[in-house]
Amino acid sequence: MARNKRSIEKALTDDILAISPDVDVYKGPILDLFIRPQAAQIRLTETQVDDLSKRYSLDYIRTQKTEALLLYGANHGVRKSPGRPARGSVHFYTYSRLRAGEVLVIPAGTVVTTSDTTIAYQTTREVIINGETIESYYSATRRRYEVQAPVESLGTGEVFDIPAFRIRNIQGSIAGVDGVENRVKIQGGTAAESNESYGRKILMKFNGTALGSGDGLRQLIQNYDSSRILDTKLVFSSDYTLFRRRTRRAAWDVYLIGEDEESVVDNFTGDGVRNEFVLTYQPTLSVSDVKVNGVSVQFSYKPDTTDQTKQSSSSRDSIILPAAPSSGMPVQITYSYDKLIQDVQDYVDQIQINLYEADTLIRKAIPIYLRVKVTVQILSSYDESSTESDVRDVISEFANITNYVDILYPEKLRDSISSEVGGISKVTIVEFTRRDYGTMPIEAVEFAGNEYPVLLADDVTVTVRR
Repeated sequence: MARNKRSIEKALTDDILAISPDVDVYKGPILDLFIRPQAAQIRLTETQVDDLSKRYSLDYIRTQKTEALLLYGANHGVRKSPGRPARGSVHFYTYSRLRAGEVLVIPAGTVVTTSDTTIAYQTTREVIINGETIESYYSATRRRYEVQAPVESLGTGEVFDIPAFRIRNIQGSIAGVDGVENRVKIQGGTAAESNESYGRKILMKFNGTALGSGDGLRQLIQNYDSSRILDTKLVFSSDYTLFRRRTRRAAWDVYLIGEDEESVVDNFTGDGVRNEFVLTYQPTLSVSDVKVNGVSVQFSYKPDTTDQTKQSSSSRDSIILPAAPSSGMPVQITYSYDKLIQDVQDYVDQIQINLYEADTLIRKAIPIYLRVKVTVQILSSYDESSTESDVRDVISEFANITNYVDILYPEKLRDSISSEVGGISKVTIVEFTRRDYGTMPIEAVEFAGNEYPVLLADDVTVTVRR
């Protein structure tokens, strides 16, 4: 704590007298030319040091108003997260077969809700069911016509993170639409960052980021946008198991768990030769519609599967048409891509010029899809339908993890269901395996360093018995 001027003068006087007791320090040149001027300068320095110490302490940050803290953070290049809406997708459906020339339009901004109407979401782009190509919208398993649309919550925070099949209502009505549902979990909602959390992030700015190291790069990326980036994994070029691309110098592949879906439209012009069109924004999440000369047509989606660029902003995902559009004919492609990958790649490209020598490529983490079948036996006083719903929620929470894990055990799932769902007398795991590469019906599922588990609602079967 900074001393006052008198205390400093006394300390200087005592020090001089300790060296030479006969010196007159109470008047004359020593007092006027040394003790008093030096005391004033020391007082100023101690006050500045005191103020500096306060500014780089959490206690100081806790006392600041939000407006002052925002200015303080902005001065050091640190931004406060405003929170993030939960995002996912829904399917709108109709049981009526549209005739040629009819178009069912679901506008951008259409609001859908759960049974609790305060948990609301809106579509982020327009989608259609086109009678000209009606068969492409038909779901044989559900026996209806449907179209997928991206949605985001109308508010921020984890309260908007919901399991599959909770969205059932359309606010208002859309002629021709019979219903809506979410087949996957809506997730990613985060609350606005607290002042204390923001303050800690500012303080980290001065604690060093291990420049030039993998840990430093990981920390920088994680701090870039913690509301969108749920987890990161760095794979160095010396890892011959996971690192597959060719490079002439030290390199990292950075795998991100997290997603920021953005809808875009590409416009091309046919030349009579080309029937494959590489999409502008990468990596692609889904392609919803392709129009040639204003009419929706059938197409094939071709993802980039090369080790060099797949699942990155350098991907070459494309669509293929059955025939090349005639010369001059307009081709319009509506699709969505993962904007998070592009944003982080741009950020890393800027900082690595000065801080890192490695060739760094940002990629989407690799999802490993699971299949789970469970049979539960319940007491006679418990309801089968509500029990099934509760079991599904536990399974989804157990398997859909937003961070990297090494292994998932079916025994732990069984224990979670038994302890978290009431009225169950017995739990039997019938199937717990990878959907595509499982070796046994029930197995502990291991994940490589750049993989994470995903369990879709359609891959869960729950049988309830009394």
